[in-house]
Amino acid sequence: WRTGADRQGLLVGVPVVGGAARQSPGLCIRLWTSHEEVTQAVEPVAECQRVDLASALLWLSFLNVTRYDQFAWLEQPSGRLIDFARKSLRWLGAVDGDNRITDFGRQLVKYPLPPRWGALLAMGEKRGIGATAARMAAILSERDFVHRGQAGTGQIPCDVWHRLEMLNESRGRREYDTILQTARQLESLVAADRSRASREEVQALLLLCQGDRLCRRRESGERALMVGQKGVRLSPDSQVRSAEFFVALQGVDLPGQPDTLITLASGFDKSFVLNHLGDKVQVTEDVFFDDAKEQFFARRGRFVFDLPIDNPALSPVTPDQVGHLLTEELVARWKSLRERH
Repeated sequence: WRTGADRQGLLVGVPVVGGAARQSPGLCIRLWTSHEEVTQAVEPVAECQRVDLASALLWLSFLNVTRYDQFAWLEQPSGRLIDFARKSLRWLGAVDGDNRITDFGRQLVKYPLPPRWGALLAMGEKRGIGATAARMAAILSERDFVHRGQAGTGQIPCDVWHRLEMLNESRGRREYDTILQTARQLESLVAADRSRASREEVQALLLLCQGDRLCRRRESGERALMVGQKGVRLSPDSQVRSAEFFVALQGVDLPGQPDTLITLASGFDKSFVLNHLGDKVQVTEDVFFDDAKEQFFARRGRFVFDLPIDNPALSPVTPDQVGHLLTEELVARWKSLRERH
């Protein structure tokens, strides 16, 4: 069964006989559109070709395997996925530049969680908010207990904070039993005090653990650009609707859709990002040719990985800065120049 149902609610019945121990003719309900039918892969994509490999790579480093691409995988993952997972582990400080596991990485191996949520637990314990961190990790590692349409229509800066408040006000409601049981199990792994964290502390933890999935909104719409130049779109169920920056906490790739749909997020303004990720921000300077103005400019901007934190500042260039670029630019544009003249 697939869940990528048509927005118009189109369900197509296909008669089938047999299968799944069925003893008589039955009806199979297809929960995807005709367009998805013709665009989906002929065969299922292997799990190691589509999932986050951070946990696998962390265990390889724990076992002193640092050449991930030379490991005898049953099926070799793509270099893109390995590189993405490696960057995530380095961001967290779980492995060093040579892919060797760090002391912090050894701590994460002990947790029954993906590395980024294990890091959330460890950092929360260090900051004295282990109980809250345990609940956050439970929320992010379990199925979302907020059903579609229940998230509300207001604007809040953090979907996880909203869920923490719901748990704090649950008062023994049975639908929260599973998530609370997971939280209690995780609390037992850390020195968890019972003090509640502030919303800023919750957002800071999420940013530090998920900064490699930082996104910057495109103008004021739902679409945004994520680290890695990946296009994303906020789900209508997320209440993070106005922040310029947010981290993508959970998302899903829908067939036929170019942008990943982000279902859980935590938003921030620019000053919050700079205050907590100041040591991760890099200043980049280069010279580029503006096609519209047909001239060179010096460009200076601040980035987290390859995500611009603000619009680059432009300034005039000197002949010394562009002399070595003129030949390359003329060669690249020779054909169009000939056609124009």
